[in-house]
Amino acid sequence: MILSTLHDGDKIVIPRNAHKSIMSAIILSGAIPIYIDPEVNDILGIAQGVTTKSVKKALEKIQVQKQY
Repeated sequence: MILSTLHDGDKIVIPRNAHKSIMSAIILSGAIPIYIDPEVNDILGIAQGVTTKSVKKALEKIQVQKQY
């Protein structure tokens, strides 16, 4: 699904621990990934989801890049 919607130079925000099939689709499409580090559960030591704060930061990074 990702491969069919992305085009060369498109930017996509994804968590750093995304499945390798997503990474493959990004490479094949020529898109540019903007990575977000997932929150880590300190007790279990596993990665969980991303926060709205980290998504907002990634989107702001894209806006800054558009200006240059």
